[in-house]
Amino acid sequence: MPNPYDENSLQIARRLFRAHQLLELRRLADAEAEFRAVLELAPDEALAFRGLAACARLQGDLPGARGFIEQALLLAPTDAYIHQEAGIVFSQIEKHEKAIYHFKLAVEQEPENADLLFGLAMAFYRRGGLRDTLKAEKLVGRVLELDPNHVQALTYKAAIARQGLHFREAEKYLQQLGRADPEDAYLQSLLAEQRRREGDIELALEHHRSALRQDPGDRAELYNYYEAYAYENRLWRAVSRWDGGVLFNPLSQFITSIIVFVFLLLLLTKSPEWIPELLRQVLAWLVYLPIFIVWVVRLWPKWVASRRRWHFPFTGKAAQFLFLDLSGALGTLAFGGYLAIGDFIGVTTAIFLMIYGTIAADVILSKEGSLTRTMGLILAVIYFCGAVNLALALLGFQPFKPTEVIAGTAWMLILLGYSLFDELKKKGWWKKRAGH
Repeated sequence: MPNPYDENSLQIARRLFRAHQLLELRRLADAEAEFRAVLELAPDEALAFRGLAACARLQGDLPGARGFIEQALLLAPTDAYIHQEAGIVFSQIEKHEKAIYHFKLAVEQEPENADLLFGLAMAFYRRGGLRDTLKAEKLVGRVLELDPNHVQALTYKAAIARQGLHFREAEKYLQQLGRADPEDAYLQSLLAEQRRREGDIELALEHHRSALRQDPGDRAELYNYYEAYAYENRLWRAVSRWDGGVLFNPLSQFITSIIVFVFLLLLLTKSPEWIPELLRQVLAWLVYLPIFIVWVVRLWPKWVASRRRWHFPFTGKAAQFLFLDLSGALGTLAFGGYLAIGDFIGVTTAIFLMIYGTIAADVILSKEGSLTRTMGLILAVIYFCGAVNLALALLGFQPFKPTEVIAGTAWMLILLGYSLFDELKKKGWWKKRAGH
């Protein structure tokens, strides 16, 4: 007569194996169902709780992941891989001390396991500080001693080399990776940046597309993909590719701008003696338009966004409308405001303040650190003031004052100047000027 206990154990083992297969395939809902089925057969199965923690973490439910992994730790306090998952979870919720503690326990169980050592290295690195960074570097070196082809360690070394502007060293690690894993989005992003720096835009775009196939909602990667076109003076090609050329392409922008321009002209012109004034306004517009285009198409993507890592806080059609349609929508709005109040400098300043308000929103939403958040809040206040001033201007008031214009312009020049300085420094401009 078969032993029910053996049959139950065999069924649990099969379900766990199946659940882990589904987890590797990122079929998270199916994997979660299998792990829960295991718990119905064995309520104290620690590996099932570990699997549920991984499913919750990958779905962004970090509180749920923490609850599951804490239950797993109670049931199996010496399991290295449960401590590994605990380290990952605590690292993602920024409990760095706990993350390091659990990774250390995992490494104690299996000191020659390259993956566990790399996890400990990343826990030190995320905690920050020079001493922790040096510990991380030493551990990554140990990982590469155990496994010279460890993809994550090589990718980390390449990223660190790029941050330190050691591009040749970064290329060495990227070449050591051999045939890049098309499913590693971060690696594909690194390769794209490296190829773009070398001038191979087509190959860079291919790497960006590979990264986006893995994570279509990655706003930073989506922006980098657009930015690669901007480097080649193909901003409008990027627009037409993103939306199919139906709504936001240059032709529709031009037609819309002309219609709005004529409408504002008829609405705001009340005197038959408007022609000389209009000619002066057109002259101002012709001066303003090239500056605006240079800002949006060249300076913004090349000197500001790419270096400061400010990315659009929206995706999809909202991003296309708010950012890719700037030259048409904001340009027309600025010109309409100028027609309304005759304050060209004030209106354009408000427009630029609104652009920097978008930057501030992204800083506040996605960055860390007290200094960064303070800067973000300051920019947000400036943005709010600019938006209020613009609204008042369009209603017929003249709220702009010289002090406001100077303050807003100073902020823009400081940020743009710092970005330009950083750009020249990274290109080795100082060494060239010194004759080195």
